[in-house]
Amino acid sequence: MWVRSSPGPGERFQPIAPAGRSAMASMIALLRVRFRDETTTGTMVRRVLTAIAGLVVVAAVLFGGATLLRKTSLFFPYAYPQGFWNMDQLVPVPEDVWFETDDGVRLHGWLFRARPEKGAIVWSHGNAGNLTFRADAAAELARAGLTTLVYDYRGFGRSDGTPSESALYLDSIAAYDTFAKLTDAPIAVYGESIGGAYAAWIAANRPVCAVILDSSFASLREAARAIYAPLRVDLLTWEGLRTAEWSRDSGSPVLVMHSRSDTILPFALGEQLQQRIGTSASLSVFEASGHGTLAWDEREKWMYEVTRFVEANCGADR
Repeated sequence: MWVRSSPGPGERFQPIAPAGRSAMASMIALLRVRFRDETTTGTMVRRVLTAIAGLVVVAAVLFGGATLLRKTSLFFPYAYPQGFWNMDQLVPVPEDVWFETDDGVRLHGWLFRARPEKGAIVWSHGNAGNLTFRADAAAELARAGLTTLVYDYRGFGRSDGTPSESALYLDSIAAYDTFAKLTDAPIAVYGESIGGAYAAWIAANRPVCAVILDSSFASLREAARAIYAPLRVDLLTWEGLRTAEWSRDSGSPVLVMHSRSDTILPFALGEQLQQRIGTSASLSVFEASGHGTLAWDEREKWMYEVTRFVEANCGADR
């Protein structure tokens, strides 16, 4: 190896002595090892950071997808004229009720008026169909003395607008406030499936004498955990639709009804809902019904449970 030395007459370069060459070779070797180690370490760090960034992106996409699903794909409305709109054969024939939400959306409901009136129920239905699918059961409640308002959320039936989880809180409160002007009886709330959360929301924000939860769940997160197990979709789901919490906060007596044969929201969710609400809630077990079909598959038992509970907690002699 050659290095530049102090210039002298006729001499610009001179060789390094053997000892110098050995020392220089050792230094270069050390620098090469250090450079290789730093390069390896840098590569590993870059790979780890890339993997973390990838996981963050995947989590963000999944979280965004879950949020979008929650906001837009929870509902399967039947808009008019889908459904069964000729109710002339029912007794009583329903009265059309039109009302507006606080954000200016026009909603539609059917009022089944009882004469004489022993109590009153506002019915928040499930996430599919429309009020026409609940009309027969509501009419029977009215014949038993319970004036019943069944209403359609925005986007369902003849109601304007587009449904979303957050918007339906406004719909449920508007339905209650309208119904309160149409009856003098204490009002019970009835919630079917996802409608259980909106019935509980009413109960937490308005005076009600009783809460009835049909085929419902403690919260959206708990429902996601049960439906999508073993996938932990619940970890990417906001803690929305807090049926148990709002029912408990209402301070009203609660009846939870659930079928052992429910294949959409398993029976364990009904048990969990009752347990999460606590001592103010009782559980009525159905055997043969599917999801949200208690009023059709086991009508006699359903009528007994609903009328008994409302009359016991909302009647004049309560």
